[in-house]
Amino acid sequence: MRGRLKEYRGEKIVTQLSAKLLPPDLHYPDCICLLVLTDRHLYVLEDNFDGTYEMHFEFVLSRIDGIEIETWEQISTGKDSKENLPVFAAILTYWCSVMFSVPIGKPNRAVKEKYIVIKYHTEQGKKEKIYFHLPDGAKPFIKSFEKVKADYGQGCYQQ
Repeated sequence: MRGRLKEYRGEKIVTQLSAKLLPPDLHYPDCICLLVLTDRHLYVLEDNFDGTYEMHFEFVLSRIDGIEIETWEQISTGKDSKENLPVFAAILTYWCSVMFSVPIGKPNRAVKEKYIVIKYHTEQGKKEKIYFHLPDGAKPFIKSFEKVKADYGQGCYQQ
Protein backbone atom coordinates (compact mmCIF):
# COMPACT_ATOMS: atom_id res chain seq x y z
CA MET A 1 0.00 0.00 0.00
CA ARG A 2 1.29 3.39 -0.91
CA GLY A 3 0.27 5.64 1.94
CA ARG A 4 -1.31 5.42 5.33
CA LEU A 5 -4.89 6.53 5.73
CA LYS A 6 -5.78 8.87 8.59
CA GLU A 7 -9.53 8.60 8.26
CA TYR A 8 -12.04 6.33 6.56
CA ARG A 9 -15.79 6.98 6.23
CA GLY A 10 -15.52 9.85 8.68
CA GLU A 11 -13.96 7.65 11.38
CA LYS A 12 -10.47 8.26 12.72
CA ILE A 13 -8.21 5.29 12.07
CA VAL A 14 -6.67 3.69 15.14
CA THR A 15 -4.32 1.41 13.21
CA GLN A 16 -3.98 -0.30 9.85
CA LEU A 17 -2.17 -3.25 8.38
CA SER A 18 -1.41 -4.45 4.85
CA ALA A 19 -1.91 -8.18 4.34
CA LYS A 20 -2.51 -10.57 1.46
CA LEU A 21 -6.04 -11.98 1.49
CA LEU A 22 -6.51 -15.72 1.25
CA PRO A 23 -9.74 -15.50 -0.79
CA PRO A 24 -12.61 -17.22 1.05
CA ASP A 25 -14.34 -18.03 -2.25
CA LEU A 26 -14.33 -17.14 -5.95
CA HIS A 27 -16.10 -13.81 -5.30
CA TYR A 28 -12.91 -12.31 -3.86
CA PRO A 29 -9.64 -11.65 -5.66
CA ASP A 30 -6.21 -12.79 -4.54
CA CYS A 31 -5.04 -9.33 -3.48
CA ILE A 32 -3.22 -7.23 -0.94
CA CYS A 33 -5.71 -5.59 1.40
CA LEU A 34 -5.56 -2.84 3.95
CA LEU A 35 -7.09 -3.81 7.29
CA VAL A 36 -8.36 -0.55 8.74
CA LEU A 37 -9.35 -0.44 12.42
CA THR A 38 -11.41 2.43 13.77
CA ASP A 39 -12.99 2.70 17.20
CA ARG A 40 -16.23 1.16 15.82
CA HIS A 41 -15.36 -0.89 12.74
CA LEU A 42 -12.84 -3.07 11.00
CA TYR A 43 -12.71 -2.53 7.25
CA VAL A 44 -10.93 -4.77 4.75
CA LEU A 45 -10.08 -2.68 1.69
CA GLU A 46 -8.38 -3.40 -1.62
CA ASP A 47 -6.34 -0.50 -2.99
CA ASN A 48 -7.35 0.41 -6.56
CA PHE A 49 -4.09 2.42 -6.89
CA ASP A 50 -5.98 5.52 -8.01
CA GLY A 51 -6.73 6.98 -4.59
CA THR A 52 -9.84 4.84 -4.14
CA TYR A 53 -10.45 1.60 -2.29
CA GLU A 54 -12.85 -1.29 -2.82
CA MET A 55 -14.35 -2.54 0.42
CA HIS A 56 -14.42 -6.33 0.66
CA PHE A 57 -15.58 -6.58 4.28
CA GLU A 58 -17.01 -4.23 6.90
CA PHE A 59 -17.34 -5.44 10.49
CA VAL A 60 -18.93 -3.73 13.45
CA LEU A 61 -16.59 -4.53 16.36
CA SER A 62 -19.34 -6.35 18.25
CA ARG A 63 -19.40 -9.00 15.48
CA ILE A 64 -15.68 -9.74 15.71
CA ASP A 65 -14.94 -12.58 18.10
CA GLY A 66 -11.18 -12.19 17.83
CA ILE A 67 -8.12 -11.68 15.67
CA GLU A 68 -5.40 -14.27 16.06
CA ILE A 69 -2.34 -15.78 14.44
CA GLU A 70 -2.72 -19.39 13.32
CA THR A 71 -0.06 -21.78 12.10
CA TRP A 72 -0.94 -24.46 9.58
CA GLU A 73 1.41 -27.35 9.04
CA GLN A 74 1.17 -28.96 5.64
CA ILE A 75 3.12 -31.86 4.24
CA SER A 76 4.98 -30.95 1.10
CA THR A 77 4.99 -34.07 -1.03
CA GLY A 78 8.21 -33.57 -2.97
CA LYS A 79 7.03 -35.38 -6.09
CA ASP A 80 9.42 -38.08 -7.13
CA SER A 81 11.20 -36.55 -10.09
CA LYS A 82 11.69 -39.92 -11.80
CA GLU A 83 7.95 -40.15 -12.55
CA ASN A 84 8.17 -37.34 -15.11
CA LEU A 85 11.51 -38.22 -16.69
CA PRO A 86 12.14 -40.03 -19.96
CA VAL A 87 13.24 -43.66 -19.55
CA PHE A 88 16.98 -42.96 -20.07
CA ALA A 89 16.96 -40.12 -17.54
CA ALA A 90 15.06 -42.28 -15.03
CA ILE A 91 17.66 -45.09 -15.42
CA LEU A 92 20.53 -42.61 -15.05
CA THR A 93 18.91 -41.09 -11.94
CA TYR A 94 18.45 -44.54 -10.41
CA TRP A 95 22.05 -45.56 -11.23
CA CYS A 96 23.44 -42.34 -9.68
CA SER A 97 21.33 -42.86 -6.57
CA VAL A 98 22.73 -46.38 -6.11
CA MET A 99 26.35 -45.50 -6.91
CA PHE A 100 26.56 -42.27 -4.95
CA SER A 101 23.89 -42.80 -2.27
CA VAL A 102 21.83 -39.90 -3.57
CA PRO A 103 18.12 -40.16 -2.77
CA ILE A 104 15.71 -40.16 -5.70
CA GLY A 105 13.27 -37.28 -5.67
CA LYS A 106 12.60 -35.00 -2.75
CA PRO A 107 11.50 -36.30 0.63
CA ASN A 108 8.22 -35.25 2.18
CA ARG A 109 8.65 -32.39 4.62
CA ALA A 110 6.47 -30.31 6.88
CA VAL A 111 5.91 -26.72 5.78
CA LYS A 112 4.52 -24.24 8.31
CA GLU A 113 2.45 -21.33 7.07
CA LYS A 114 1.29 -18.54 9.38
CA TYR A 115 -1.89 -16.56 8.93
CA ILE A 116 -3.68 -13.72 10.65
CA VAL A 117 -7.30 -14.77 11.18
CA ILE A 118 -10.35 -12.60 11.73
CA LYS A 119 -12.98 -14.62 13.58
CA TYR A 120 -16.48 -13.18 13.44
CA HIS A 121 -20.13 -14.12 13.57
CA THR A 122 -22.92 -13.20 11.19
CA GLU A 123 -26.24 -11.64 12.20
CA GLN A 124 -27.63 -15.19 12.27
CA GLY A 125 -24.89 -16.24 14.72
CA LYS A 126 -22.94 -18.36 12.21
CA LYS A 127 -19.21 -18.36 13.03
CA GLU A 128 -16.90 -17.46 10.13
CA LYS A 129 -13.19 -16.81 9.55
CA ILE A 130 -11.18 -14.78 7.07
CA TYR A 131 -7.50 -15.54 6.56
CA PHE A 132 -4.60 -13.34 5.51
CA HIS A 133 -0.98 -14.36 5.01
CA LEU A 134 0.87 -13.20 8.11
CA PRO A 135 2.47 -9.82 7.46
CA ASP A 136 5.07 -7.97 9.49
CA GLY A 137 3.41 -5.83 12.13
CA ALA A 138 0.54 -8.23 12.81
CA LYS A 139 1.16 -8.52 16.56
CA PRO A 140 0.91 -4.75 17.27
CA PHE A 141 -2.22 -4.64 15.09
CA ILE A 142 -3.80 -7.44 17.14
CA LYS A 143 -2.89 -5.70 20.42
CA SER A 144 -4.48 -2.48 19.16
CA PHE A 145 -7.59 -4.42 18.14
CA GLU A 146 -7.83 -6.03 21.60
CA LYS A 147 -7.61 -2.63 23.31
CA VAL A 148 -10.20 -1.02 21.02
CA LYS A 149 -12.50 -4.06 21.36
CA ALA A 150 -12.26 -3.91 25.17
CA ASP A 151 -13.08 -0.18 25.15
CA TYR A 152 -15.95 -0.84 22.71
CA GLY A 153 -17.30 -3.59 24.96
CA GLN A 154 -17.38 -1.15 27.90
CA GLY A 155 -19.58 1.17 25.88
CA CYS A 156 -16.92 3.83 25.35
CA TYR A 157 -17.50 4.02 21.60
CA GLN A 158 -20.91 2.51 20.95
CA GLN A 159 -23.46 4.70 19.23
